[in-house]
Amino acid sequence: MDSVIIIIVILLLLGLLSNLLSLFNKGKGDNRYSENSSDRVNKKENNTAGFYKGYSSLGDKKREYQKNDIYNKNPARVFNHEKKTNTVVKNWDEKFWELAKGGGAFKRQKFLTEREAKFFNKLIINYGKEFSIHSQVSLGALVAPGERYAYGSDENKIIFSMVNKLRVDFVLYSRKEKEVAAVIELDDSTHSAPARIERDNKLDEVLKQAGIRVIRVINIEQELPII
Repeated sequence: MDSVIIIIVILLLLGLLSNLLSLFNKGKGDNRYSENSSDRVNKKENNTAGFYKGYSSLGDKKREYQKNDIYNKNPARVFNHEKKTNTVVKNWDEKFWELAKGGGAFKRQKFLTEREAKFFNKLIINYGKEFSIHSQVSLGALVAPGERYAYGSDENKIIFSMVNKLRVDFVLYSRKEKEVAAVIELDDSTHSAPARIERDNKLDEVLKQAGIRVIRVINIEQELPII
């Protein structure tokens, strides 16, 4: 009889020990999962920190912005490099037709100022035989990301998008060589403003790296160089 009682006690103790081990392992697993989850969140935040640097005004919207693949699928991004703002227009197609509905959303504007038109005629006289002359050309039509940046980060994509939105005043396209020969910038008093100087420096650097000559003209009566 005593031996039976001893066996029963041993079995009970083994069962209790088994339950304790099970609870211990479960708790350890939960902690491990919690730590991994935390690590993943921190890693995600760290990976995106560089992308949002300089855009703190986005605040809590950055997670929503990160999930949104509008950059790759939607051209409706507005970047103002002087004010450092970043606005994402959602539902581009829907918003466009909502804006355009009923007409009157767009109107024609003057393509060239009087000064630019006068200078354009001078360019035709000086260069018209050898070059076709184009005005108000997007920088994105003249340059592209270098090979090692073609598939860069989201931050690089934003920078190249901003570059593409810059425009040059005039482009000389060689009829013989079938390529851009030079860019001509007609500067006025606004180009002395700090923001404009920064913009011009960026433009000059982009064209320099692309191997495109830049000619800056202040006085439209000045003699133009031979190209």
